[in-house]
Amino acid sequence: MAKDKSITATDILDAIEVLWPSPAWAWLREVSNSTGVSASRYADAVGVSTWPSRGIFARGIEVKISRHDWLSELKNPDKSAKVQAYCRDWYVATPPGIILAGELPETWGHVIVDKKAVVACEPKLRQEPKALDWNFAAALIRRAQESVDAARQRGEEKGRRETFEQLNGGEVEALKNELASIKVKIQMFEQAAKSSSDSLQALTTQIQEAGIPMEYRGMNYGTRLPEWLKSAIAIGRIFTDKRGLINDIEHTIRVLSMLRERIVDEQKSTEK
Repeated sequence: MAKDKSITATDILDAIEVLWPSPAWAWLREVSNSTGVSASRYADAVGVSTWPSRGIFARGIEVKISRHDWLSELKNPDKSAKVQAYCRDWYVATPPGIILAGELPETWGHVIVDKKAVVACEPKLRQEPKALDWNFAAALIRRAQESVDAARQRGEEKGRRETFEQLNGGEVEALKNELASIKVKIQMFEQAAKSSSDSLQALTTQIQEAGIPMEYRGMNYGTRLPEWLKSAIAIGRIFTDKRGLINDIEHTIRVLSMLRERIVDEQKSTEK
């Protein structure tokens, strides 16, 4: 059977802690046989049975996630002996298909984890553990302290992150609202500018169709104003206060309308 590549060593250890859960068991990961220069061997996990009714003892776990890893272990099964010595039980934990029949040492159990859950557990003969000494006790205590420190650090980082999000949440929301407001203003400006430009163009066309001269008292309102308007619109997009530009455009249209009416009245008076 092929190895399930989706299963990691962490998945296997998580499944074991579900199989033998707290508070009946206290688990530590990556436990050495001692501390300092004497630390030469490690177990992937050591669990301590904490209920006197079931016995107080240690259980060691070695994880192998590939056939290659397991065969390497078989070539030197004594390399974990310094940690095994303190454990009443010793298990190797693997995905399915890693260990073949007859390959396990006599005193080793086998835990099989498939799809991140234990599907089989084969205990073996118990062994008489070595009496606990200060070297192994120090290794256990140090690993427990490292676990506490790591948990505290994760909690502090989470607290800082949540505090930062709370402090900046209002500012972020304000920026989002401001952005939405700016988008609305730009849309209103573009709509008004287009409407004003269309109105001015229509007014100029009406003057031309009426046959009114394009020059009046030295002001060429038919050709210069549309270009000015286009420039004003382009420049106005740069500034925040676009409402003022729109007002200018609308005022220009009103002036031109009045101008057209005055020209028409003067033309009618001349004709009379």
